[in-house]
Amino acid sequence: MRTVSQLLIAGLLAVVIAQAEVVDSLVAVVGSAAIKHSDVLRDVRMTAFLNKGSVKTDQKSQEEAMNRLIDQALIRQEIEAGAYELAAPSRVEEAVKPVQESYGGAVAFQSALQRYGITADDLRAYLRWQITVVDFVELRFGNGLAGDATTASDHAPTADPFIAWLDSARKNQRIITKPERLK
Repeated sequence: MRTVSQLLIAGLLAVVIAQAEVVDSLVAVVGSAAIKHSDVLRDVRMTAFLNKGSVKTDQKSQEEAMNRLIDQALIRQEIEAGAYELAAPSRVEEAVKPVQESYGGAVAFQSALQRYGITADDLRAYLRWQITVVDFVELRFGNGLAGDATTASDHAPTADPFIAWLDSARKNQRIITKPERLK
């Protein structure tokens, strides 16, 4: 009887596995941090939303987003290792206000969030992280950031200590990318 049950379960499992669908795929690994394709697409949508641009999901745009997320994973590791504080919720709410105003008020803002496929909580989390990164850069490397804090891989060698640190972190960290999964 036990053998019949085992065969039945194995057969059912085989049917379920055969019908399984890949929901998300890993596109990069930074140390032990995984970056999923959905993370890349969220970053593309968030960037377009904040810039009031169109959502571009072509290979180049997705690779640029993946590289930003790789840099951010490196920064996150350093922030966690150094026990830096995350931005306070009150600062995040202050950062949301001008974004909302730029869309013409609460109703238009909510409509834009829906059009871009993001939520107000997604935006708050994104802005909290961006404020945290700016605070980290100012505390660790001094005031002033030459260039964009999240795209160091695109910069030529520079005297900026933050960019130099990020370039070094990229070279010294195990980073695996699978850009062919960005489709």
